[in-house]
Amino acid sequence: MDVIDRQWLLARLTGRRGEQTELAQAMGIDTDKMSKVIAGKRRIQPEEIPRVMAFFGVIDDDVDPELAEVWRALQPSERAFLLSIAKLQISSRDQPLETESSADE
Repeated sequence: MDVIDRQWLLARLTGRRGEQTELAQAMGIDTDKMSKVIAGKRRIQPEEIPRVMAFFGVIDDDVDPELAEVWRALQPSERAFLLSIAKLQISSRDQPLETESSADE
């Protein structure tokens, strides 16, 4: 796997307006810290790496290839939406279903 550092980011940032702010939000850091990362004054923290990879659509090799292709085609906002829906789906299947008898009480 590549080293996720300043150079890795610079190679992937397009220069699109607001992109660095979106990346900072995806990483869970403020824009000042993002500016420091870009300037080489702050390192990306280990817990931020999965968020950076997700922002850019980078997926580990053990992920289903069809899923990886779809994920890469999505915009960051679409990825965030899909991820939140998937998490909601997972959490809802862990909730006990209310039975008819308990609903009648």
